Amino acid sequence: MQNENETLHKLVMELQASNAQLQSQLLDIQVSNTITNNTNTTTAISKNVHNGAGHSSVISSNAQTKHTQLTDNDVIQSVPKIYKPPPITACGVNDIQNLVTILTREEVAGHEQQLKTFANGDIKISTEDEQQFRRTLKALEINKIEFHRFQLKAEKKFRVVIRGLHPETDICEIKRDLFDKGFPACDVSNIQIKKKLNPNDKNSETKRIRLPLFFVDLVPQGNNKDIYKLDSLCYHKIKIEPPRKKKDVPQCKNCQSFGHTQNYCRKKPVCVKCSEDHRTEDCQKSKKSKAKCANCGEAHTANWKGCSAYKKAEERVHPKKITAVQRIQQKPTKTVTAAISYAQMTSSPNINTTPQTSNQQQQSNVNDPSLLDILSALTNITKSLEKVTSRLDRLETWNANGLVQRKQELDDFLHNENIDIALVSEIHFTPWTVLKIRNYNIYTTLHPSGKARGGTAIFIKESIKHFELEEHSQLYLQATTVRVNDGNNDLTVTAIYCPPQGGADETKFTDFFRKLGNRFIVGGDYNAKHTH
Repeated sequence: MQNENETLHKLVMELQASNAQLQSQLLDIQVSNTITNNTNTTTAISKNVHNGAGHSSVISSNAQTKHTQLTDNDVIQSVPKIYKPPPITACGVNDIQNLVTILTREEVAGHEQQLKTFANGDIKISTEDEQQFRRTLKALEINKIEFHRFQLKAEKKFRVVIRGLHPETDICEIKRDLFDKGFPACDVSNIQIKKKLNPNDKNSETKRIRLPLFFVDLVPQGNNKDIYKLDSLCYHKIKIEPPRKKKDVPQCKNCQSFGHTQNYCRKKPVCVKCSEDHRTEDCQKSKKSKAKCANCGEAHTANWKGCSAYKKAEERVHPKKITAVQRIQQKPTKTVTAAISYAQMTSSPNINTTPQTSNQQQQSNVNDPSLLDILSALTNITKSLEKVTSRLDRLETWNANGLVQRKQELDDFLHNENIDIALVSEIHFTPWTVLKIRNYNIYTTLHPSGKARGGTAIFIKESIKHFELEEHSQLYLQATTVRVNDGNNDLTVTAIYCPPQGGADETKFTDFFRKLGNRFIVGGDYNAKHTH
């Protein structure tokens, strides 16, 4: 009975929405008829007055101008906004003349579709309006031409997120209240997440948790954006927000290509596991046999985020921004003028004032007696570190600013660059966060509050002998420490994060460094803001 009741409620809401649309259309027709009658009446009055006094003719013309302006504004408001249809991409077309004949068979001369051919052989078809768009789709489907398209804006529902409603609120009540406020909804759904009962256990059971968040799909109308002004619904104080945009590149589950989805794809199916021409659910590949990517041909499934084809598609959609530091590093080295004081210039007339290159300046600086002691000390330190880190070829420090959403980026970098130890700061972990990367052990230190902020982590290869030391979790400093055991030479490696305005001073740093022993490397984000 509850299911039938919900079905009836949905039907009632749909009927009410269609009734509202019909009433609005009827109102537009009535307004246009009224304006037409008023315009005709004004014209008749102006003719009669024109036969009388001259000043009456001026008044009638002004009145007619006002009615004409009113008519134009009402017509503009009543006409819905028309969007240009999205392009259609045809694939595997060998006979272009046949395609042109199929498309232009029912079109008026001078209003045919426009074609554009890409380097990979795909053909982009642009249409003028929605009717031509649908005729083109029908012609392609009848002639069994492979293509993919995108959703029409007229078909796209207006989605918002309601924050602050109790998760047990009845969906029918939400729809009814929104309809009363002038926002008929097609669909309302509660947002849920999965959480493990025991985060430290791999095989722990998961539990669905309902959040005080709801997705709402509104019927496309001109006043849809006014819903953001609502602050109360179903006796709750609420906040309405747009949904978060997905940063991932869309991938079709039918043909495994990037840039579109399976709902609007009419290509031949391709298996995500073996790249053969059949659906994934019909694949008979055994688990022992290697997978094959349909996009790059390598031994992995086509939906792996580390695929080279996916990275290229992602770079096209989200090009990397060059920072100011990278621009400075890309600039060519310039000649440097010799540093000569005014006193030296006046006392010694034979001083060479010609510009020196960077190499010449380095050589002159090395010959400076005040720097020789420093260079020799640095050489001794480097030699001692080379002995200690004989097995550690590559170390990395990185401020992740949230590691969960950037796990794949770290995974690719560790394996592609063959990193031995990665010191990561600002991981933003909580006690329920679980993250693993193959061939690496991970050690973490959370923020003392337990919230998703700050924190550090060390990723170290499983092949390196090491053991974890006591973590350091304070408001002013979070640090994760491991000791690498390489024969007689032990090295302490620490990932550190100091929040800005955290309160760390010289005394606290001294006490912390003394706990690490004689040989240590501490890398991370100090937020020092000063060379000292």
